[in-house]
Amino acid sequence: MIDVRPIIGINAEKQVGKDTVASMLCYIFNTGVLRCSFREWTIKYDNQKNKSKLKQVIHFADYPKDILSKTFGIDRELFDDIVYKEHKLYLIDQRQFVDMKDKVLSKYIIANHAILATSPLGSFIKAYNGRVAITLRVLMQYFGTQIGRGMLHDDCWIRATMTDAFNNRSKYGYSIIADVRFANESDAIRSQSDGYVIKLTRNIERTKDEHESEQLDGVKYDVLIENNGSKIELFYKVVELVGKIINRNVIYESSTGEQPK
Repeated sequence: MIDVRPIIGINAEKQVGKDTVASMLCYIFNTGVLRCSFREWTIKYDNQKNKSKLKQVIHFADYPKDILSKTFGIDRELFDDIVYKEHKLYLIDQRQFVDMKDKVLSKYIIANHAILATSPLGSFIKAYNGRVAITLRVLMQYFGTQIGRGMLHDDCWIRATMTDAFNNRSKYGYSIIADVRFANESDAIRSQSDGYVIKLTRNIERTKDEHESEQLDGVKYDVLIENNGSKIELFYKVVELVGKIINRNVIYESSTGEQPK
């Protein structure tokens, strides 16, 4: 690891295991390929609380989440909680979450992407005196993509996140970015010395998310990992990959066949 200081991005659809693979990478880099074990990883890392403490793991969505947490008074940890992201609605005027079948929602407009395409969220909040309900996922997608990337700059979150990645690499020897969704995000990682993007796939049935941040269009990658088996199978695929990265022996599997270096 003396000369290898990787920045590794993970590209996948939602609920495929991006943060799980990120925690595996951290554990293996910290412990060593020859000393690591699946059992020890499950004890030390395989829970959401411990995964969230890994400072080597960052996300392009971290800055939007931080801003939204302060703006709307929402606990920052809830933005990483699948139940609150997907299955509860946030009442903007009440500053509280309710179940999707709660009767109180009859008095609210539920902001989804179709509605937000007709007018900015702020206009709905003003027009309905704050009686707007929204899931955290929709709120994050709207702010991160439509506001940040759409109105400010395509690279607005990339610049801040890559600065954090460089700092992590200097401090810890590596950095993991666990939410590569856009082509310019993968390009920013792959253009770096020892920069790699993993594409993670899994054959599961899921509700199709039509938002552009979930389409993964044009995202180039270096290594494809299929996560269709057990966690222990996935773990040792990641161990094998870390060994290749350390030895700079990654076989590029990008759909273009092009090596970025």
